[in-house]
Amino acid sequence: MEETNETSKTSETSEQPKTKGKNIVSTKYPHIFPIRCIAHHINLLSSDIIKLNWATNIITCCKKIVTFFKQSHAGGAILQQEIVENMIKGGGLKKYVITRWT
Repeated sequence: MEETNETSKTSETSEQPKTKGKNIVSTKYPHIFPIRCIAHHINLLSSDIIKLNWATNIITCCKKIVTFFKQSHAGGAILQQEIVENMIKGGGLKKYVITRWT
C-alpha cells in the first residue's frame, strides 16, 4: 500500500474544481480573464493612475466644474434641464468619492 500525505491530498482535492472551472471558462470564453477580485485590481490600477500629474490635473478640473454646478442655483438648474431634455442617463454630475482603498 502506498503512503499519502493527507494535507496535500485535501489541498489538491479542493483546488482541482477551481482550476477545472477556470480552464473550462478560459477554453469556452477566451476573452474572459480569470481574475480573482476584479474590483480590487481596478482600484489598485486607478490608484496608481491618479498619482500621475496629468490625471491629478484632470480630477482637479472636474472637481471645479462639479463644484460650480452644485453651488450655482441657476447653473445647476440649466444643467438639470439639459440633462432631462437630452435624456442623459445617470441623473447629473457625480462628486469624487474617497473609498477605503484610496
